[in-house]
Amino acid sequence: MSWDVSIINFSRDYSSTEEIPDNEQPLPLGRLADIHAAILEHFPDTDLRDPTWGTYDCKFGSIEFNIGTEDPVDSMMLHVRASNEIVPPIIEMCRRNNWSGLDCSNGEFLEKSNNPSSGIEVWRKYFNKVIGR
Repeated sequence: MSWDVSIINFSRDYSSTEEIPDNEQPLPLGRLADIHAAILEHFPDTDLRDPTWGTYDCKFGSIEFNIGTEDPVDSMMLHVRASNEIVPPIIEMCRRNNWSGLDCSNGEFLEKSNNPSSGIEVWRKYFNKVIGR
């Protein structure tokens, strides 16, 4: 169980998913080596020994980067188990690379949201309930 964020590269900047036309075809995020460099820039100790599945652990929690086997990389899914402090570097990674970070729990783009931590807060509340905290 995780809070999931889909990283996508659209042909133009959208404020919300409602703006995306039916014929939108996302562009590749970039070459695999460039994706690894972007991840390491924002999450420096990410374990990328498996180039298709990176793992980042820190005092705030963890992220699993589901990168896939395609090169160039079409999209990437982040499986996040962490506190709110992990959200700003995800947003910065998206902004720096002109990517969109879609919060799979509420359908909002993190970099456009008034409260980008809302999805992880709902996930954490549910997680704590399930494990009995």
